[in-house]
Amino acid sequence: PKMRVCLFAAGLLAAPGTSRAQIPTSYDLQHHGWITPTKDQGSLGTCWSFASTTAFQSSILRQGLASSPTDPHVLDLSVWHLATHNGRNDPDLTYPYDQWGEWGGNNNYTEGYLTRGRGEWAVSGKAIAAGGGFVSLSTDPYNAYPLAQAEAQDNLAGYVPTTNQPLDHSYRLVSSYNYDGTPSTDAAYRDTLKQAILDHGALSANMYVYEVNGSSAFDDMYNAAHNTYVYRGTPNSNHMITVVGWDDNKAVYDHEGNFVNNGAWYIQNSWGTDFGDGGFFWISYEDTAALQNADVFVAGTREVPGHEGWRFDETVEQNQIFAPDTTFGADAGQPSIALSKLTVGSDKTLGGVGFWSTEETVTLTLTIYDTFSGGMLSDSLFSEEFTVEGIGYKELYLDLLLSLLADEDIYLELDFGDLYDAPLALDSYSLSNLDGDFTGLSWIWDNDSGEWHDTTDLGEDSSLFYLKGLTVTAVPEPVPLGPR
Repeated sequence: PKMRVCLFAAGLLAAPGTSRAQIPTSYDLQHHGWITPTKDQGSLGTCWSFASTTAFQSSILRQGLASSPTDPHVLDLSVWHLATHNGRNDPDLTYPYDQWGEWGGNNNYTEGYLTRGRGEWAVSGKAIAAGGGFVSLSTDPYNAYPLAQAEAQDNLAGYVPTTNQPLDHSYRLVSSYNYDGTPSTDAAYRDTLKQAILDHGALSANMYVYEVNGSSAFDDMYNAAHNTYVYRGTPNSNHMITVVGWDDNKAVYDHEGNFVNNGAWYIQNSWGTDFGDGGFFWISYEDTAALQNADVFVAGTREVPGHEGWRFDETVEQNQIFAPDTTFGADAGQPSIALSKLTVGSDKTLGGVGFWSTEETVTLTLTIYDTFSGGMLSDSLFSEEFTVEGIGYKELYLDLLLSLLADEDIYLELDFGDLYDAPLALDSYSLSNLDGDFTGLSWIWDNDSGEWHDTTDLGEDSSLFYLKGLTVTAVPEPVPLGPR
């Protein structure tokens, strides 16, 4: 077939950095000061927002953007704003809060929130989406997590923060690495995850908290004396945790005291410091569910690489606001090319492009055109080949900044060549759940007809191509003081 669609699933990546030969037998990010203090989700099903926020904070520390896990700027990121304004769930704000239902989420929710820029969007049947990056606790008192109010069984509607807020000025997501589909019982996969922790910081990952008749039965798989957990049933997932290290020689015992194996992941939970060892516990390498889905969130600053004195804007130019959920494109041997139209509402400067890589290593060409008429692109403004590593969100930075006029249309083409199977990342959720006419905004090249095909006209696969225009602003130089 010329075009092929499949469920969006990530593969494996050995992240660049420390070689596999240097992977130690034990490691703990805490020993380097790269993990923030344990948090408490209380009775709400917000584990995913805690896990991903903690992983992002760990990356801030690992990248050397802050020096202490108690740095107020690092701790200032709002878990609560992410939990309530991700646009993918509709949290129940009245007790008992339906913690196993609409509060739930995963790392894709966080990636959508962190990459769509500042703003607010009405989502069909869900809470209003906001995002663009973490907002600060210090900006609004309602950005604080209402743990005491939830424990008091209050109605939380009065504690929901406002949507469209200024973003944290210090940090932004510049890349993510997504690992999916392999159990950590696989030794090669374990090495891949260990390498990611060494290079980037903590993982936000899944586990399965054993259930009986729909209720948590964690203790049925947990040995409190040894602080170890192992589930060896059918792979499943219902809880997100932060992976901060490992020990290949950690002795794991099941809840009955039977020895299971040597080797476990060191986990920071979001159940407060009374749980486990100050909020930490071990998950066996033999656990059949844990870490099958894991992500690294790589933090950066708002400084534009290669352009001193410029900073990325809080807003993003885009046609869709959620993380991709499908891949599309030609089979290997035929080119896969996608195109997006972006229109800026005011004079701006383009400094880069954000996209989603579906390959462990991908080489692609970004070309920006001024004109798309009669199915033909013309007036090229920029063209450059890039190679990026890792599956997940990636950014391509322009060598020359591109000035855009208000209401001007530009067309961004990503040409992945003919080496990959279905490498184009699409977001169907935005098309299905946002109001508006999305025709004429993104296209896929049809090799059979030799024409562009609108991505909103793909039948049950109709979607929007995942692409972000990253605009930048020059930071004014301080005016020197002169005599009065």
